[in-house]
Amino acid sequence: MRQKNTMVKSQSGQLTVGIDLGDKFSHYCILDRAGDVLEEGRIRTTADALRAHFESRGPMRLAIETGTHSTWVNELLVGLGHEVFVANTRDIPSISESNSKSDPNDAERTARSSRS
Repeated sequence: MRQKNTMVKSQSGQLTVGIDLGDKFSHYCILDRAGDVLEEGRIRTTADALRAHFESRGPMRLAIETGTHSTWVNELLVGLGHEVFVANTRDIPSISESNSKSDPNDAERTARSSRS
């Protein structure tokens, strides 16, 4: 796991997070305003784990893939004060047409596609 800061804080819209949701574990990638990777890792796909990881951080833009867990994850993250986009990754060519598919790569590509 690559990480510059253990506690990333931001003002709204400054950081963008992509989360590739999985049934047991999800992969995430946090980008700074310039598009550099600040942090990436793997987290359990549970409300407690996601809350613990994202609750104490300032407002961020998060992009999650549509799927089984997207409804409750969206509600949880919005409730923590984050801006959340639910993306159909089939509509994002850099993910759907990639020859190097992996959960960490998909998390980063999802974040990059959602940067403002």
